[in-house]
Amino acid sequence: MRFVKDHAVLLFCILTVGLTFATYALPMPPESRALGFAALVVFIPSLVAIILAFLTEGVSGIKSLLAHLTAWHTGWKWYGIAILLGLGLRLAVTILAFITGQITRIDLSGFSPFLLSVFVLAAGEELGWRGFALPRLLKTQPPLVASLSLGVPWALLHLSLYLPGMMSEGLPAIPTLLVVVTMSVMTCWLFIKAGKGGVIASTMLHGSQNFFVFLNGGISSDAAPWLMVVVYGLVAISIVVLNRRLWLKSPLVLAPA
Repeated sequence: MRFVKDHAVLLFCILTVGLTFATYALPMPPESRALGFAALVVFIPSLVAIILAFLTEGVSGIKSLLAHLTAWHTGWKWYGIAILLGLGLRLAVTILAFITGQITRIDLSGFSPFLLSVFVLAAGEELGWRGFALPRLLKTQPPLVASLSLGVPWALLHLSLYLPGMMSEGLPAIPTLLVVVTMSVMTCWLFIKAGKGGVIASTMLHGSQNFFVFLNGGISSDAAPWLMVVVYGLVAISIVVLNRRLWLKSPLVLAPA
């Protein structure tokens, strides 16, 4: 188990990405294949993290990992900032779409209360990426390096959504990869700032920017990803520049959940 402990983050990334693409081979009804696939793969990071936590630290490792999801009493300010940031990102995309002539009016027809489920789905990803992998990287790497190191495999994982029969088939993949990397930077920032509630804050940002997707109604599926690259990229760069001392600091002393 020494090998597993020494290479826990690498194994997490390889297993998470590998199992995600392997899930694509599972037999599913054609009419619900895309939705079923997406509903399954979002929990793979948590599952892999729980298994690795047990192999490296036993039952206490699992308890420490799951404790990230119960730290509601801390970081309330950062939970609010995370939600407002998610809202601001989507609003900025809509404004940019107006400026560039992509849309002429706001279309909110895509709103549905069922969109709230994205917060649960976001938690399935964040517990693995930010709850398990990120703290281990931050012990030896500056936050900027750690966030980019996780951003690449996290982005590659999303390529599974572009496979035949999936929800993003035929759409441009490059902008989505870039957006995911910028999201890795933003969630890393929130994880550090929110302290013990870092995973919850990351989940709030991840979930809120998915929830407020209805604000981008009317923008073509070809244009929307590139507009997101501009907006998300500028925000991520601004966060790094305004907190440049934090991003180059290593190692960081993190409070246990």
